[in-house]
Amino acid sequence: MKPVVHAMLSLSLLLSVTAGAQIIKTIAGTPGVQGNTGNGVPAVDAVFHGPYSMATDDAGNIYLADYALIRKIDKNGIIRTIAGTGVPGNSGDGGLAIAAKVDAGCIAVDKAGNIYFTGGVNGVIRKIAPSGIITTIAGNGSVGFSGDGGPATAAQLSPGHMVVDDAGNIYVSDYHNGRIRKINTAGIITTIAGNGVRDTGDETGPATTIPIIPYGLALDISGNLYVSDNNSRVRKIDKAGIITTIAGAGIHGYRGDGGPATEAWLNVPLGIDVDEAGNIYIADAANHRIRMINTAGIISTIAGTGVEGHRGDGGQAVAAQISYPVDVVVDRDEAVYFPDYDYFTLRKVSACPFMLKPSLTIAPSMLSPCSGLPVTFTASLINGGNAPCYQWKVNGINTGTNSSRFVTNTLKDGDVVSCMLADSIDCVIPAFSNSLHMHVRTSPTIVLNPEVTILPGQTATLKPGITGVINAWQWTPATRLSDPAIANPVASPLTTTTYQLKVMSDEGCEATAQTTVIVYRKIQMPTAFTPNGDYKNELFKIPAGTTFSLKSFTIYNRWGELVFRTNNVQQGWDGTQKGVPANAGLYVYAIVGSDQQKEVVFRGTVLLIK
Repeated sequence: MKPVVHAMLSLSLLLSVTAGAQIIKTIAGTPGVQGNTGNGVPAVDAVFHGPYSMATDDAGNIYLADYALIRKIDKNGIIRTIAGTGVPGNSGDGGLAIAAKVDAGCIAVDKAGNIYFTGGVNGVIRKIAPSGIITTIAGNGSVGFSGDGGPATAAQLSPGHMVVDDAGNIYVSDYHNGRIRKINTAGIITTIAGNGVRDTGDETGPATTIPIIPYGLALDISGNLYVSDNNSRVRKIDKAGIITTIAGAGIHGYRGDGGPATEAWLNVPLGIDVDEAGNIYIADAANHRIRMINTAGIISTIAGTGVEGHRGDGGQAVAAQISYPVDVVVDRDEAVYFPDYDYFTLRKVSACPFMLKPSLTIAPSMLSPCSGLPVTFTASLINGGNAPCYQWKVNGINTGTNSSRFVTNTLKDGDVVSCMLADSIDCVIPAFSNSLHMHVRTSPTIVLNPEVTILPGQTATLKPGITGVINAWQWTPATRLSDPAIANPVASPLTTTTYQLKVMSDEGCEATAQTTVIVYRKIQMPTAFTPNGDYKNELFKIPAGTTFSLKSFTIYNRWGELVFRTNNVQQGWDGTQKGVPANAGLYVYAIVGSDQQKEVVFRGTVLLIK
């Protein structure tokens, strides 16, 4: 992509930028940390085992061959594993790539979204379809040389770097065999360069007659093929099949920047790529540099000082330290990517017409919050670009979302809150905010029985359990409380009442809790009845007007025999047992029901008089 130039720049912005430059940043991996973690997370939080080769597609996704995994970084910077279990091997053909064992060497992507990678010691090339299914498309699993003119799957080869043309033909560097081979869309393999003699030289002629030791491959928009040669040269094979040297004097070393590329010294040129304008990019691995040959044939360094290391993110790429870049890719936006192999990261070089120097400060909604209360932190940013990317941190650990506001209710005393402007943004120098050392006051806690049960006329002493030094108590409502400003008031409500307690600690922090005092309606049952036919006191029943929900009303004689049972609150006992008048005497009753959603049980005795 051509450098983005903003149409309108205020005077203040112009005063806060530096001159245009090639800016470097780390976009994936943790510098100097080797491992195999990170799936569905920002790529800068991932850990790589050995990022050797990479490719990009037209949508802006990046694909990485990482030892026993194939990983994808989407245009939002999120990394996911798309092939491999993390255990190297060569299995799983016909199934999902995510469940297969892979040995990932070099990688390429075609226009249809198919991903190709070489199988390292297995001598195969495998393909991951957009559906996620993995298959082997070249190599019989035995390293060697055979099979030209036949199916690629039956051939022997020693595959390295690859490139795929717009038609779907695959070109592969057959390094140990001193050849470049082509697999056409019908799956037939042939040799298109190299005569099998692994030798150095500067010969020009038909590519199949010239000795080469090929590493990286790239195609330009005209169909010319470029190859980095182990004799510290870069060669070009035109569409007529003629090979020539376009860079490198055949001397291992570093010199020649600013002059003709053919006179320059290179030192283990590995990955190579070409942009749409025809500029050629070289991963000059042992020189710890990325170099470029422009369309006039002049070579220059665009990244790296030649000193091995991992420094300089956010600054000019030519002043940065990089370490053994094994591959290089240029995308359609003209951004340059390379694996910083010895530090297990991917880095990006992009051209900026200017560099923003942002200023980032943060402020809390309260300076000394009480524990458990939400605190809102707001970032104020000057010169942050069009789409700033915020990364909030608590005690140095990433948290929050990409937002200028961060809200949390889990802070502890002594926590340090900060924010950074993430370096995933082109043309913006990473910025770090001030650090806020939080004083968090301890909030009191209340443990309070959620319910207390009393009968009409009874009282209940409210007894909360409290932590902290309390300066003030407040119970609401104050209705029928002995004192609403003490810890343990006596409640005597006439009806069910919910009381809320709010306390204030000596540090000025509050806590609240509530309890409900439930007042049951006591049932006043008769103590005797006379079922003698005079129509007075003929039934023993629950008094009319009782509003609780009846579950069972049972009556037993002195021998424990059930003589009456009902769940109808309006039905009473007529003094009979199985249709025969019962004997006079004392009977036991039990009433079970629910009042205000609580089970209640009333028991007593009644005298049957005749």
